[in-house]
Amino acid sequence: MVLSSQRTRLGPTHMASSKALHRGRHMRPWIVMAVAAICVVGGYRFFVSAEAGPKLASAEPAQTAFSPASPSVTPRFATGSDVPAPAPKPAVAPSITFGQDPLDAPAATPTSSSAAAGTTLAAVTTPAGPTYAAPGSTPAPAVMPSSPSAPVMSMPTTVPSSSPNSEAYRQGMRQIEQGQAVQGRETLSRLLFAANPPLDARDAQTVRDTLNSVNKDLVFSSKFAPGDPIAELYVIQPGDVLARLAPKYQITYQLLLRINKVDPHRMFVGQKIKMIRGPIHAIVHKHDFRIDLYAYNPAGQRVFVASYPVGLGKEDSTPIGSWRIKPGGKLSDPGWTDPNSHRYYPPDDPANPIGEYWLALEGTDDRTRDKTGFGLHGTIDPTSIGRQMSLGCVRMLPDDIERVWELLVDGQSTVEIRP
Repeated sequence: MVLSSQRTRLGPTHMASSKALHRGRHMRPWIVMAVAAICVVGGYRFFVSAEAGPKLASAEPAQTAFSPASPSVTPRFATGSDVPAPAPKPAVAPSITFGQDPLDAPAATPTSSSAAAGTTLAAVTTPAGPTYAAPGSTPAPAVMPSSPSAPVMSMPTTVPSSSPNSEAYRQGMRQIEQGQAVQGRETLSRLLFAANPPLDARDAQTVRDTLNSVNKDLVFSSKFAPGDPIAELYVIQPGDVLARLAPKYQITYQLLLRINKVDPHRMFVGQKIKMIRGPIHAIVHKHDFRIDLYAYNPAGQRVFVASYPVGLGKEDSTPIGSWRIKPGGKLSDPGWTDPNSHRYYPPDDPANPIGEYWLALEGTDDRTRDKTGFGLHGTIDPTSIGRQMSLGCVRMLPDDIERVWELLVDGQSTVEIRP
């Protein structure tokens, strides 16, 4: 009876287990099939999304990039990579690099003295200090150094055809290429002004073009090259005024304004500015239709400053000989009376044939002392440059005569007109 009763109590449990096992045998294939179906569907969706991903991402960048609430997302690129291919490096031709001219460059934040790569030129700096200026004015901003992004100067490839001058030419070019701009300018200046035999016209122009590029920094910028024989740094003292400082160096205050880019009413004590040691002189080469400007170094040798094309007098009427800029003979926006038609052109008249600047010449030798009315001036006819079309004066393009007007000092600068 005991055994029977136990079987009776255990019987239903055993039967339930048997039924569960029986149901499990019937349900197990359906579970396997369901799992397999899920795996197949999941794998297919993963495959589809992987194929469509780059296309979707590239088609909808704006919805992510410009949504303020969206997290930052690294954009995809057309190559399927999340990292762009590196840009190819541009080819760089061998060249000589000089500092940028600050006249062509936006002002930069003043920093300590530095040198542009490939040169020994140091930017003029302005140390902090107590300010001084005219009553009612405010201190000047610091002199801005040139941008570190420097213009590139391509060197001429021709060598002077005059063999005695070839070695000096190569030496000067080599010095410039090695960053010795001051020494290279000295070498090429001697070649241009004192070569024996003289350079022919083509070779002389090659040297001028090179030196014009070098002097964008050495002369016509606020950069200073240690050892430059025609430049120096000056520290502003209490009471200094550019109009009084310039005559001490035999230059014009307009030139100081150009190269230093300072406001003369906003200068401060301790500020450094670059000075050019003048006076600056000129040679007009009639056969080349060109004017060369130069200064003397302490040894009495000519150092090239600038060169510009000119126009000359009809029928070779520009007289050769020695001149100087007449005292009081520098005028801006001058009126002029045509000696032939007697027509008067008032100042600022756009039809005035002599342009905006006039530098009267005064003869200083036996060939020129009795000659009057000659000068350097601008023109409203640029086609006359390089030709004989004036009444005997030396004509120049508007920008060129403005620069020459700033470089030459009346009563001190000489002008030699050569055949």
